[in-house]
Amino acid sequence: MESAEMRSGNDAVVRLLDVSKTYEVWLDPVSRLKAPLLRRIAGAIGGTNGRGIRSRLEEYLIATASRAHQRVEALKPISLEVSRGEALGILGRNGSGKSTLLQIAAGTLRPTTGRSEVHGRVAALLQLGAGFNPDFTGRENVYLNAAVLGVGRREVHLRLGEVLEFADIGDFIDRPLRIYSSGMRMRLAFAVQVMLDPDVLLIDEALAVGDIFFQQKCFARLRLLLDNGTAVLFVSHDVASVQQFCDRALVLDRGCAQFLGCSREAVAVYTRVSRSPGTDGHAIESDRNKNATPGSSTKTKEGLERWPAPKAFNILKADDIVGGERIRAVSLALCKVDMQPCQCFHQGERAVIAVEYEILERIEQPSAGFAIRDRHGIMVHAKHMMQSSIDLPEVVEAGQRLRVLHEVELCLRCGQYSIELGVVTLPDKVWQDSRLPSAQFEAHHVRELEKFKCIVLNIVPRERYERHSLTHYGMCDLPGRASWAIHSDEEVLAKA
Repeated sequence: MESAEMRSGNDAVVRLLDVSKTYEVWLDPVSRLKAPLLRRIAGAIGGTNGRGIRSRLEEYLIATASRAHQRVEALKPISLEVSRGEALGILGRNGSGKSTLLQIAAGTLRPTTGRSEVHGRVAALLQLGAGFNPDFTGRENVYLNAAVLGVGRREVHLRLGEVLEFADIGDFIDRPLRIYSSGMRMRLAFAVQVMLDPDVLLIDEALAVGDIFFQQKCFARLRLLLDNGTAVLFVSHDVASVQQFCDRALVLDRGCAQFLGCSREAVAVYTRVSRSPGTDGHAIESDRNKNATPGSSTKTKEGLERWPAPKAFNILKADDIVGGERIRAVSLALCKVDMQPCQCFHQGERAVIAVEYEILERIEQPSAGFAIRDRHGIMVHAKHMMQSSIDLPEVVEAGQRLRVLHEVELCLRCGQYSIELGVVTLPDKVWQDSRLPSAQFEAHHVRELEKFKCIVLNIVPRERYERHSLTHYGMCDLPGRASWAIHSDEEVLAKA
């Protein structure tokens, strides 16, 4: 695991060396007073024993004191480094130690073991509105919060306009903070922090508050900070933001580091370790499949109407893969609609992705999918079989092969892209429950397999254009149309 391999570099501004945090949880207030007293008495008894042999009374007192509290390991030993201009995402379920790790990095929490080294100015958004006085106005809180962070009044005065413009809360800046909404508080807090041009910026779920336009502004500012050399530690449950914004990501589970590396792979690991017991596809079994005989599946086909020739396929290796205990990706072919292999397509041309999977253990309701990413690692499109108008195979037995065809129209801007593969399963009881919210529906997915860096896809301009070579702006070409009409002033007035 990469967390054990320190990234040795002179540009590291955050360095955590075997840091851990253990809390003592007392059973009751009396125990908190009684336990130290019992230990002191036991120590006195041991000191009077000249032979150094622990008496039964001493052992009894120490054992009684130990039972007065429980030791909770919020964070087990972790080592990592973050360099200048790098964004490190931190993923994990509630209680996994994410906030504890950020507080240790910020210096607001002392680790039980290990050492934390942070160089340069640190700005932290660990708790919404921390460092603000609710009775002060927003403007007064800007000066107050900056003073807490060690910024002089003169520097704040010079950059106050920038803060107010970024926060964009209007006349509320001169009103008491207690009447602010949570989104307005976050706007002001974030504006103050990024104004400092910190060397290290720590963010704990702060960007989850606010509308999409302000979030876009925040991420644009964060990218500017990264370009200027700021190191960012970013805690969030929004895996899409972590995947697209962060270079690397750390996955925590019950205080342990499960993975440290590429953010895309970290998201896959996070989804696997975070699924709840009883919803992983093994514990929930449909009544229909309980009585299924080996090899039976009413939706499984012996073959497809079309399938590429063997020479069109690339053998997939086990590199850059997450999961795969029950299913394995064997081969992949990228073809045109005539099933001829191709890796270079014109804009708007249709591509066919053919994948063959080997089933290692019996699986139910498998849904295979693919994703397309641009050169920045941004997912531009992803789709699973369950999102198409087809029925999923009910059961696929061990030893069988699952063949899947994906067809997609490449209405993307010209450039180079990569294709990834994935297979999820879904318990039948969940699949049949149409009332389940989409967020919970996705939480019940069992990510059986995710394969990264499968094949490269190139998109070039169309062979022929009706008028202009520039067909659209942005990342993709969405279906739609434009229309127009001209009216005279008299016609407009007459209709009014």
